[in-house]
Amino acid sequence: MPKDNCFVVTDMLLRQYNDRDLTAVDEYIAEDHIDHNPMHDQLPGRAGVKKLIADVIASADVTAEIHDSFGAGDLVFTRYTTTIRPRGDFRGPADGKTMSVHILELDRVRDGQIVESWGESNFLAQMQALTPEATT
Repeated sequence: MPKDNCFVVTDMLLRQYNDRDLTAVDEYIAEDHIDHNPMHDQLPGRAGVKKLIADVIASADVTAEIHDSFGAGDLVFTRYTTTIRPRGDFRGPADGKTMSVHILELDRVRDGQIVESWGESNFLAQMQALTPEATT
């Protein structure tokens, strides 16, 4: 029986962050996945998503909380928050500060895999909050 599209997206998010389970990326992200809003250093396709998530969970404690998820046809809209506490060099110092990144994501699901993603977040503002003030 095919999995519900909302389940595909939310299960992947919760497993990759909360369980630190990269097999969720292999299971749910299409090989030729298109990310319309990639991070500046993100590689294309499933390999790019997997490397990005691997880098994040290797250098920070991350949890995801799903607030809303609903679908229409092959599209799934998800509103969620990731809470990130850097443990190493997570794009900034590991000083014990925690940041919450609020994310709005739209995914196209085909045959149980995410083939396209669009996302918006407050990531830049949160990274700036973690960065020490420059002194002169």
